[in-house]
Amino acid sequence: MKLLAYFIISLIFIYAGTNASILFLFLAFVPALIIASSNYNLVYRTFLIISIIFAYTFFSTPWFVDMYGWIAIFILCFITIIFTLPFIFAFSKKNKSNLFRLLIFISSWITIEFILLKVDFIPPFHILGNLFWSNISYIKFYEYTGVLGGTLWILLVNSALFLCIKSKKNKQRNISITLLLLSIVWIFMSHNNLEKINQDNLIKVCFFHLNNDDKLAQEDSKLVRKLIKLMDNKINNDVQFIIFPENTLTSNNRLEFLQDNLEFFYLQKFAALHPNNKIIIGAEIIEYDIKTDSLILYNSAIVVDEYSFNLISKERFVPFEEKTPSIFKLFTDQTGDYIKKETSHYVDNGRARTGVLICYEALYGAYVGQKTGDASYLALLTRECGIAQHSKITKQYLGITKIRAIEQQKSIIKSSNSGYSALIYPNGKVKIIISPESETTPVIADVPISKKKTIYAKYGDWIGILAAIASFMIIVSMIIDRYIRLRSMILHKHGQMF
Repeated sequence: MKLLAYFIISLIFIYAGTNASILFLFLAFVPALIIASSNYNLVYRTFLIISIIFAYTFFSTPWFVDMYGWIAIFILCFITIIFTLPFIFAFSKKNKSNLFRLLIFISSWITIEFILLKVDFIPPFHILGNLFWSNISYIKFYEYTGVLGGTLWILLVNSALFLCIKSKKNKQRNISITLLLLSIVWIFMSHNNLEKINQDNLIKVCFFHLNNDDKLAQEDSKLVRKLIKLMDNKINNDVQFIIFPENTLTSNNRLEFLQDNLEFFYLQKFAALHPNNKIIIGAEIIEYDIKTDSLILYNSAIVVDEYSFNLISKERFVPFEEKTPSIFKLFTDQTGDYIKKETSHYVDNGRARTGVLICYEALYGAYVGQKTGDASYLALLTRECGIAQHSKITKQYLGITKIRAIEQQKSIIKSSNSGYSALIYPNGKVKIIISPESETTPVIADVPISKKKTIYAKYGDWIGILAAIASFMIIVSMIIDRYIRLRSMILHKHGQMF
């Protein structure tokens, strides 16, 4: 009954932490740690922990199953299993100290998150540090650590509370209390204390919010003419960049013959009238591949100016929608996957440098820093009509975009089709926001720019690298320890025989 009570408490805190305030997650895993460290039957303990982790994965993405069906259930079960491993790995050895067990638990959990951030197979909504999307005032330190710093913080506090409850040694208890007090001080100091933004270095940018009804109601050339008409008398030489959402253009756009397409002709003609502007527009582009004698498809942004077209290709894809993971290709007949093309993600106009991201790419902080760390500000092109009916995910995506702004200390313009379009400041504050159901409209915004490159943009998920090294060293030490004990037993046995 005692373990069942801990199980229920953990579920309550997890639900509250994913739906009310992130602060509840600082308590949510303490009962799970107590369950894992108990002397009850291993199968029973493992079942309770699996149930707790499954609740965490489900509550953090309640829209997931509705969108992806059986695939979502498979992914949630897979995530549940791999996040159960740190508990089993840490508490399977009863002769280890609680401090060492917690070191194993924290390093292995962060290592798993680090690996998940390196693959496209599982969307990173379940990373603990990403759950600060609704409470960004606590995570100013992300410019140094990224989301894994948030994960480390949550796990450390849970572990410190567990040590306070279970430890019989004053030294360990004092360390735990100190850590808890520092966390409480940080929470009070950081809450609603967002840094002010330097308004001395601004550029004017026009970005579009696109209503999907407009996209569906007319062919690309007519849509482009409407968008250009909406910009009449609003664009002048002060505007440096014009940004349109992902997949604004989806007709048969051959990369080799863009100059012959009517919609690109209109855009280039408009660019010629405003030579200080560069147009960045999301488009599906087809290219003939000589090697395979076939046509390949890019999800891309096209940079249009008076004289040229340049391609920026999306490199990270939404699993199952844009690219089927290799392991599933045997079980699905989906065709038409997007192809990755190595391209620059920067657009320069002499005064500022735009770092261009396309939708799913923005979910990966280290990738964003690697591809756009030298930008003056970031432009995020998204198409969210497939998720617009799930208000929770559109808000969650906007929140994660705010996290990216804090990590990079760069303004982000989010230009969306059917999601939230917004201007987000480097401190994560949303300066301008347009709701998903709004009509198609252009927005002229003064965007703060900066050449600053954060520690996180330079070094990426360094916490994950350290955790992976720690996990590797722990595994090696356990193997050596196991070998020494087995060898000692064999020698002892042989000594008795002789």
